[in-house]
Parts: sequence; structure tokens; C-alpha cells
Amino acid sequence: MNKQTDKKHFSLDIHAPLTAQQQAEIAGLNAMPDEAIDFSDIAPLTEAFWQKCRKVYKHRYQETTK
Repeated sequence: MNKQTDKKHFSLDIHAPLTAQQQAEIAGLNAMPDEAIDFSDIAPLTEAFWQKCRKVYKHRYQETTK
């Protein structure tokens, strides 16, 4: 996939000011109670998932400590 990034909607400049729309979205999320968050689409974290994470972390940790 080689799509050109839409710079109007995405920027790596972390110091770019937020638009009024972005500020309104953040304010709405901040006002939302935790009970209103829907976690139903998040996959369960199985033991197989954690085993894979341990392998990746161990490998990366060993690379950085050489």
C-alpha cells in the first residue's frame, strides 16, 4: 500500500496546535464517564499473547544491552 499521507488530517509535528474540532473531540472524551467506554471490540489478552510479548521483549532487551 503506497498511499500519500493526507497532511490535512495527519501530521508528525507534535507541536502543531490542535484545531477547534480536535479540541472539541478531546473535551467530549474527557467528559465521558468510564462506564460509557465500550471495550467489546478489544480482543482478549490470552496467555499466547503474553508469551509472544515476552519473547519480543526479551529479544529487544538483549539487543539493547550488548
